Amino acid sequence: MAAGTACAAPQVSPALVAAMLKSESDFDPHLSDPAADEYGIARWTSRVLRYYLPPGRQDRVARPPLDAGTSRHRPRP
Repeated sequence: MAAGTACAAPQVSPALVAAMLKSESDFDPHLSDPAADEYGIARWTSRVLRYYLPPGRQDRVARPPLDAGTSRHRPRP
């Protein structure tokens, strides 16, 4: 899992990322919990996701379903 190798912290391993996603959503990319405003494999909330979007896209709140490209974590500069 590439996401587990994107972090410089050695304790954030692919196995840890996989375990977190398994716990959060059981790897269900179609997960939808409107009451909690959580969606997708990582249960991103639209209000939080906007701060991880590329510059120029942070001015609006993403609406589900969130595709993999939008949902992918991008560290802040």
